[in-house]
Amino acid sequence: MILVELHLENYKQYAGQHLIKFPSHGAVGIIGNNGVGKTTLFEAIEWCLYNPRHIPNDEIPPRGGVGDTRVKLVLEDPRDGVRYVIERVRRRRGVEAEIYRADQPDVPIVKGSRDVTEYVKRRLIGLGHRAFVSTFFTRQKELSFFGDLKETERRREVAQLLGFETIRAAQAILGLDRKTARDDALLLSRQYEEERKDRDFVAEAAQADTAIAATSAASRAAAELVTHREAGHSAARSELERWNALEREDAAMASDIERLAGNLRAADTDYRNAADNLARLDALELDRQALLPRRDAEPAAHERLLTLDTDQERFLRLQSYAESARRSRSTTDDV
Repeated sequence: MILVELHLENYKQYAGQHLIKFPSHGAVGIIGNNGVGKTTLFEAIEWCLYNPRHIPNDEIPPRGGVGDTRVKLVLEDPRDGVRYVIERVRRRRGVEAEIYRADQPDVPIVKGSRDVTEYVKRRLIGLGHRAFVSTFFTRQKELSFFGDLKETERRREVAQLLGFETIRAAQAILGLDRKTARDDALLLSRQYEEERKDRDFVAEAAQADTAIAATSAASRAAAELVTHREAGHSAARSELERWNALEREDAAMASDIERLAGNLRAADTDYRNAADNLARLDALELDRQALLPRRDAEPAAHERLLTLDTDQERFLRLQSYAESARRSRSTTDDV
């Protein structure tokens, strides 16, 4: 694994958020005065990977208590380029940790402080904390290469460092699998012997052939019955479709009949109205015939009326003359 990025947030003298990116090739040197935090960077990496006991969690937050402490490492697998993110957070209620792929941040591979440390040890780094700090990650003035360990412990740590522990674990698993397979084979052999005891496999095979033949015949008969039923079903479906078509035609004819009945009722109403109008016209014709003689006599009556008007005017004039003469005579008598 190659360290690609280091994210620090409120870790000892590194208050706030800090991001350090490392090149994938070449050597990296960290230079600075004493006390500026060079060793703290490596300590933060060690804490994020293993959360060792010699780094007390209570001493991690910076002075003043500005929030949670968070350290995040991005490791890249040089074989396939996959990047893994190891994140460890110190909160008031305790330490939380998780590992996930950089391209799948919402899908944790493992969670929990102890489980993350174990996953780093067995899957990502391949080294326990002691082997890690005694070889590749030795603190200042502590490059002893397991000098403080006994021979047996040193042999075990070196074997783990060289990958022998992985080989030994694989051998143990293979041995266990071999024993399990041998036991399973023995059990199956015993079951086979128990099953074949007092059995005539030839007779059973003949019975099986007979049963298969009978089953095949029944299957063929069933297939023929299914074919016959399918044909009947198809014919019934065709008949049903025909009846449905007739039903639709009947509905259309009923609609036409209802429409024609409405038209007939309207025509009957028009006929009755026309008959009433014709009867009134007949009565008017009778009245007209009765008035025809009066119309023919109307010119003579009109002439007679004119004559009467002339006689009346003449009478009125004579009466006026007589009245004038009477008044004149009366005036003469008075004189």
